[in-house]
Amino acid sequence: MSIARIKRKKGFVYRVKVWRNGKLYSKNFNRSEDAKEFHREVKLSGSELDLGYTFSQAAEEWIKNHAEVRKAPSSVRTDRQMLKDDLLPQMGALPIRDIAPEHVEAIIGTLLGKGASPSSVNRRLELLRAIFYYAMKRRRAIYNPVRVVGLLKTQQPPFDYWERHEASQFLEYVSRKYEGRESDLGLLFKFAMNTGMRLGEVLGLGWGDVDLGNRLIAVRRTYDSYQRRIKETTKGRKLRHVPINSAIYDDLVNMKARRDGELVFSTITGNPKDRSNVTHYFHRDSREAGVRRIRFHDLRHTYASHFMMNGGDIFHLKEILGHSDIKTTMRYAHLSKTFLVDKADTVCFTAEGNLIQAAFRKEAM
Repeated sequence: MSIARIKRKKGFVYRVKVWRNGKLYSKNFNRSEDAKEFHREVKLSGSELDLGYTFSQAAEEWIKNHAEVRKAPSSVRTDRQMLKDDLLPQMGALPIRDIAPEHVEAIIGTLLGKGASPSSVNRRLELLRAIFYYAMKRRRAIYNPVRVVGLLKTQQPPFDYWERHEASQFLEYVSRKYEGRESDLGLLFKFAMNTGMRLGEVLGLGWGDVDLGNRLIAVRRTYDSYQRRIKETTKGRKLRHVPINSAIYDDLVNMKARRDGELVFSTITGNPKDRSNVTHYFHRDSREAGVRRIRFHDLRHTYASHFMMNGGDIFHLKEILGHSDIKTTMRYAHLSKTFLVDKADTVCFTAEGNLIQAAFRKEAM
């Protein structure tokens, strides 16, 4: 391996010299792990690299060919803003082959110095990492420096939810307020609380996806407030089914019988409701009902929290909420009264005479 340990005034550096396709690549690193990673990636890389290809060019290419094709417009706008504010000023003009872990660490230091949270820094690092992987697949970059540095450690973000008495107080208020009125806002709030669906999914729900006979809702699309259109996909990009409980079943039956239109919840003209208006009225009604202010999205947390507190299964909850990773659903696991208690006797050590015996429950196998 062509890696030399060289003594400097401030310590040691590791110099990599490796030939690939008749071209010598040389680079210094402060850590031997970084040097080994660089050496490996050069050996595995394909054709000769374009030495003048800058990070700015790579970022724009990634935006055009990847982000704009595969991501929501609002996400693309956020990515462009993060690039403009935090990444391009420091490394935009650098040839992508010259960007090292030290450059990534410098960006981390700058962002933390401005007061950014670890999770906010990680969003920038994830964007940077994605651009480098894109460039590597197209033989534009040798290796990914973000992979060497890694993401910052973060705590699971807290979430809020209503206790049962708060949810009941709110629903009692909106039931009285909207009784006899044409507005379906009261039922929309109740529906969201009893299904755990995202607001975009609620606003994009059509009657064709509500199976009252089998008491199931097929969640297959969402309303994109940025583009102001219904997209035939959800955040998780997969179809899932949500059960219709007894609290909203009769409401849906009565609503379907007296209203026309394709959407379950809509304006009087049959168009999708405006997301910002719905959240505005939700906060207004919460205040008037005298309950603690939470976000509309916290109705989803309210559903999930009470699902677990009432004996629900974490794997069923994952499917209902549409999480792609069980780790996301596990944030609700601690709310289950039986989650750990009923596992207490999985392993039991007892002393009998001079022997210690471990009794293993068969169902834990």
